[in-house]
Amino acid sequence: MLSPVNLEIPSDHKGCAEGQCGSFDGRYIDRNGNNWANSTDALNNGIFSNSWFIPRPQSLFDKKSTTINPKYRMDQHAFCQCVQNTTSCTGSAKNPLTNVFNGKKGIPIMSKKNPRRKRSRIEPAEMTVDHLRKRSLPTWPTATGKTLSYAIELCKTALHKASLYPYCKVNVDGYAGMIEGCTEDIKLTDSLNFLYNYVSVYNDACQITVAGDTKYYVMRTNGQLELPDYVTSNICPNECSMRGRCHQGQCLCNIGYHGPDCAVKVGSVPSIHFIYGDDDVDGLCDIRRENCLTSYVVADNIMFSSSLLCRVQYLTMENTTLVDDKIKGHFMVEGIFTSFNELECPLPLSDVSKGALVGGFKISITTDGQHYSNEDTLIIYDSLCQECNASGDCKLKPNTCEIDGQCRQKGEQNSEHHICEPSVNQLKWTTDQRVTEIDHFTASLTGCLCVDDPGIFSCACCQNAGCPCASLSPHQCVDCKHQDECGKYPEIFNI
Repeated sequence: MLSPVNLEIPSDHKGCAEGQCGSFDGRYIDRNGNNWANSTDALNNGIFSNSWFIPRPQSLFDKKSTTINPKYRMDQHAFCQCVQNTTSCTGSAKNPLTNVFNGKKGIPIMSKKNPRRKRSRIEPAEMTVDHLRKRSLPTWPTATGKTLSYAIELCKTALHKASLYPYCKVNVDGYAGMIEGCTEDIKLTDSLNFLYNYVSVYNDACQITVAGDTKYYVMRTNGQLELPDYVTSNICPNECSMRGRCHQGQCLCNIGYHGPDCAVKVGSVPSIHFIYGDDDVDGLCDIRRENCLTSYVVADNIMFSSSLLCRVQYLTMENTTLVDDKIKGHFMVEGIFTSFNELECPLPLSDVSKGALVGGFKISITTDGQHYSNEDTLIIYDSLCQECNASGDCKLKPNTCEIDGQCRQKGEQNSEHHICEPSVNQLKWTTDQRVTEIDHFTASLTGCLCVDDPGIFSCACCQNAGCPCASLSPHQCVDCKHQDECGKYPEIFNI
């Protein structure tokens, strides 16, 4: 079965390409140098395309090759360059992408860093859907009287003020989506705080547009086409938040503002909006799904600084309430700046990863080491036994037990032949004469830390110096000297 393949050719390859897609200048030159551009039948019936097929004896689709032709070896590739519609493959050319994306003339937005940042650099449409999912749908006009037409004009005016607008105008991918997303955010929040974010999104889109079309390129003295300075070295971060002037890549902030993007008001204190964990749920992190070793803080008035710090207070559960752990106290950790309204705070292993049902951290941030933001909480819990909400209210699930501060499933045994029987008692082991040990080395099928999946407590608990079988048979323990026993008796250990 054949699947169609769609190819997109960079505009700077015009006149320099060859093969089944033609030479990208209206000509269709076959392997023998014949031009089929004026032969509709040859193009429609595959005569031209077939001329580029590799002969059957040489094709890798017809037989498995035992050797590799040196010209196909990755380390033998020679980069080519296109100068004045002539292709030169002398081997002296360097990787062209180095100049465009990773070198001095690289586009700043092409970052090698994982853009994980689930909420940083969100596309307008995605941002809108995320907000719509969590809130009821408001309508026009807003509570303060903002109308749709007023919002559209505000959004258009903001984009027209972008530093790159004179070069791209409305000729960027997603321009209509930016206007739509901008107006939706105004409707949802009844504020204008998102405007400069869309200016930044517009500039990013313009950079990509310019990079993909050589009509914007400039000819350097060496005869090479390169990206213009206005989309490379002269770009300012976040459009200076509309609180300053961009000059050769540096923000000259208005009086009263500072930071790389002029986003922070002088003397202001960071303000946390919310915190979420690895599973992207506000205020919560489930140890069964993620390792919960990072908190993501969405806040205002933050900037990149050597004094960007997170103050992390340990929390512990007392009488069904999370309170400050006075024994462990708090610690300071360097914050990782990921965007102009988000940072990451690395976290240690919580008590939940060591068997506790619920724990967490209370976090505040500072950019100068002196003035701290409001505090917000990240609750870490074990969903095997607990149901929690962002307010910190957790309750024990049916058919589970909380015994000695740890989660136990119904029917789970300990080494003394006691059982978790929620119908009798969810907080203590139940004695049942029918319960016997599973075998000499396996005390219970679940409830202990999985050695090959830290943070998960659904593997067998061992006794009598037994060793866990790990992924081979996660609910079984065996004699450490005879781990070949792992996987035997599936009728007992496969649950």
